[in-house]
Amino acid sequence: MAEHNVLTGSSLHEPKDIAAAASNQLYFADGAGSGDMELAVAYGGIGLFNHAGSAVSGIGTTPIALAVFTADMPAADVVPAHGSDNITITTAGDYAVHFYASFATSGAGDAGDYQFRLRVGGVEGSGAQNLGCHREMSGTSDEGSVSFAGIATFSAADVLSIYVESDDGGNNDDIDLLDVTFFVTLLKA
Repeated sequence: MAEHNVLTGSSLHEPKDIAAAASNQLYFADGAGSGDMELAVAYGGIGLFNHAGSAVSGIGTTPIALAVFTADMPAADVVPAHGSDNITITTAGDYAVHFYASFATSGAGDAGDYQFRLRVGGVEGSGAQNLGCHREMSGTSDEGSVSFAGIATFSAADVLSIYVESDDGGNNDDIDLLDVTFFVTLLKA
């Protein structure tokens, strides 16, 4: 009989289905004496780093995509795309979502309430996908930060992005983004 560590093919038996497992998969027991090979980890994000500063103009009650990202973060089984300011989910599951931004208003006329919201396929989510945050700014070139985090279920091929809006009905508010991070981490496929 061969030593356990040199078994191959149909003799390979621990863990179940290991010979057919894809890279980055682990065996997850189902509690009933069996289990399946599943994706072990997926993560990725986009950012604007080092107080890079990026102006966003024309903010108001009509939400606009936050198009300031300049770098992709490391990723595994998630597609970060700073060039198109989004993250694409490749494996359906429950994900932790994190967003952080520090920003400054450009002038006194930019006072008001700013909202940053998660969108899925360009549409504001509902239920657990309805993530966002608010920040009231005085408009006197003040600086502040906003962040949100949550857990939401996404489908394969969902495209996640961040939109910004303010309470200016004329869509004339301007801000300068200093540091921004937006990333997701798979919790359960």
